[in-house]
Amino acid sequence: MFGKERRRVEDARRNYPESVITANTQVTGKISGPDTVRIAGSFEGEIRTEGLVIISSQGKVHGDIACDSLILEGTINGNIEQAASVEVREGGRISGDITCGRLALAEGAFVDGTVHMTDSEVAPAAYIEKRGKDEK
Repeated sequence: MFGKERRRVEDARRNYPESVITANTQVTGKISGPDTVRIAGSFEGEIRTEGLVIISSQGKVHGDIACDSLILEGTINGNIEQAASVEVREGGRISGDITCGRLALAEGAFVDGTVHMTDSEVAPAAYIEKRGKDEK
């Protein structure tokens, strides 16, 4: 989940193109593509991307997600498939199964489902949480 420099996935992709579903917006359908997807509103359907998916604290997804990396602060009702890394931050909630290479769960995260780790040879990832003045 973290590169050789122990940077968060979100930091490493800061300059990538990003599609956004803003707060108070409801979208139904299918999202696919190579870039980052950020959901702050409500999405129902399927997400398949080669990039990063970020579900913000107000974001809600009802459907399955296949992506390279996932950062969850909001809610997912669906399965996570084929993710290289999944990070469930404080307040993040998932009701569904997770299939991933690496998983980081913060204190206060909620997972209701099974977890299948596909990369059994990788050492556990260090979880680096930035708070307050320490955040850079």
